[in-house]
Amino acid sequence: MPQESLKNLKKRIKDAETLRVQRQGLNQGAYEIAMPQRNLYNETSAGDSRMDGVYTSEGMISVDDFVNNVQKSITPLFTRWAKLESGDAVDKDQKHKLDVDLEKTTETFFTHLNNSNFGTASAEAYYDLAVGTMALLLNKGTFDNPLNFQAVPTAHLGLEEGVFGTIGGVFYKNKIAARLIEDTWPDINIPANLAKIIKEKPNHKITLDAVTYFDSKTDQWYYEVLWFHNKESERLLTRTTKYNPWIIVRWTKIAGEVEGRGQLLKALPDLKMLNHGKQMAATTVQMNAFGCYTMEEDGIVDTRSAEIAPGGFLIVKSNGGGGSSPSIAALPRVGDSQNQEFFFQGLESNIKQLLMANKLPDEGGAVRSPTEIIERVKEFQVDYGTAYGRIMYEYVIPLFRTCLMVLEETGHITIPKIAIENPVSGNKEEKKITDNAAFTKIKMLSPVAKAQALDDVQSTVQSVQMTQALDPRLPLVAYKAEKIPEWIANKLGMPKELVRDEKELPGALATFQQLFGEQQPEAQA
Repeated sequence: MPQESLKNLKKRIKDAETLRVQRQGLNQGAYEIAMPQRNLYNETSAGDSRMDGVYTSEGMISVDDFVNNVQKSITPLFTRWAKLESGDAVDKDQKHKLDVDLEKTTETFFTHLNNSNFGTASAEAYYDLAVGTMALLLNKGTFDNPLNFQAVPTAHLGLEEGVFGTIGGVFYKNKIAARLIEDTWPDINIPANLAKIIKEKPNHKITLDAVTYFDSKTDQWYYEVLWFHNKESERLLTRTTKYNPWIIVRWTKIAGEVEGRGQLLKALPDLKMLNHGKQMAATTVQMNAFGCYTMEEDGIVDTRSAEIAPGGFLIVKSNGGGGSSPSIAALPRVGDSQNQEFFFQGLESNIKQLLMANKLPDEGGAVRSPTEIIERVKEFQVDYGTAYGRIMYEYVIPLFRTCLMVLEETGHITIPKIAIENPVSGNKEEKKITDNAAFTKIKMLSPVAKAQALDDVQSTVQSVQMTQALDPRLPLVAYKAEKIPEWIANKLGMPKELVRDEKELPGALATFQQLFGEQQPEAQA
């Protein structure tokens, strides 16, 4: 049974649309100046330039850099940028084997993710994230391609806030050709009146509302397709899942607002000033290049055509004293190009800094040392600030868990199970490790996360070296030396199957001691 009536859903859609319209002016200003080609708030037709009023490309270039840097530092293409690990609540005797199984699960996950359209869809969504909110929809795929992502512009979405500032509902208006409805939703119920439109007008655009909302009573997500037409309401599709098919990410969030606020909104005042300054500078250049002139009024010239513009004429009473003044004279050149350039450079620097367009080194050019790259990545991580934690909470973790559920449903992976003691009965029960966050965690392996991990490793190594300088034997007494290699391997994301667990260490040490003992006499000889 659907959790909401059509009447209530219609009202929720209207309320979410009201919130979207309230935010439209702010978002629209950012798209017009920095992403005019992606501006879906203005009514345009195919082939429109959408560049009217844009006098600088700095915003477009900086947003492109922002998207590239987010992708390279959080979800780099064709790499394992995260992995599953057993949580702290897992018993030590089960931990190593479970980590090995989770390594295989992670490999399977990334095999399917890299074979999907995630790379292109996420890059499209990152442009919206620059403004504040990105939306990815995980559609039902085929068995060969179970993960099918769709980047949905926030201009087409109505969002509803849930508990504790989360997203409780997503309302998406689809304007879709009638012939594509059944291909988009294979399990949709087509009523007779809609079937007639599909048959007679296959290219006619139909507006369908795809609504997604959470029911706390059943602990399920509802995904429904609704058709509102001629004062009638019809429910064409209802799906229930344990996961939210939408991945909605806010860069930062202000209390009372459902949409996020991104770095582009911070840079918007500088962008507007730069755009207006470039417009005025262009006029100044034209004035200086083609000139503007004054012309004495002699009763013959039509003064209504006078204008202050490049190549224009300004009608004056006289161009100078006496009768020797010229009839036409050039206006003096004004403006200081050096001050203009200095002013523009300051604005451009602010824009690049806010959009983090000058942090990561370019892949081309001179070869850079690892230390320089690490330090630049650390600066990038610092600039993320609180946004990095929100990206983990609203993006990486939901993406992992949702995709794992889809891959398990389609039979592509088997989630490892663990024996957990029931606190009521005292009996041990087998449960999937992903059912409880205490028994599994997602560890980031992206460049930004690795920079922090490498910093931790360097601090540890320096501590050991400084202690060793006091007395070579002191580190063996002061630290658990046998655990340091495993800790370093975990920090840097080394595969678990290549790391010995505690049970294997005594045998491995005995083998190495035996080999060293046999080779020592030969070395002395």
